[in-house]
Amino acid sequence: MELFVRAELDEAPGIGLRLVLMDAQVQPAGHELEPDHSVTDEWQALSLLVDEIALDELGESSVLLASGVVEPGLYERVFVRARSIDAVGADGIMIAVENLLEPIALPFRARGRSSLELVLTAVPKVGSQRVLLVAAKETRVLR
Repeated sequence: MELFVRAELDEAPGIGLRLVLMDAQVQPAGHELEPDHSVTDEWQALSLLVDEIALDELGESSVLLASGVVEPGLYERVFVRARSIDAVGADGIMIAVENLLEPIALPFRARGRSSLELVLTAVPKVGSQRVLLVAAKETRVLR
């Protein structure tokens, strides 16, 4: 299984955005999501191929974030956790970030070399120009 990441930062132009990764995993079908989004035993970990990503430098490209061998079958969720997310405005001043990354529902069947793409976005928090919300916008099955 391969997990790619891409960023759509149209609502945060000129902002430098760096994501330091903790881990990535997929959850088999038939399991509940914990209220605190904790990773429980059934989640299958993928090996990170990069430790950090400068999301603002990706442009329209995606980068291979993680890969691994998972059991064939039906899966329901993808989860990428970040150790930290840093943002710097065009003026060079740090911007506060609220990490809204959570498990994303995406039913898919893993067989052989499955590939997924996670699209991340950043938007200014309503009522605050110096706070940025970072979240997963969508997840797609590539193959």
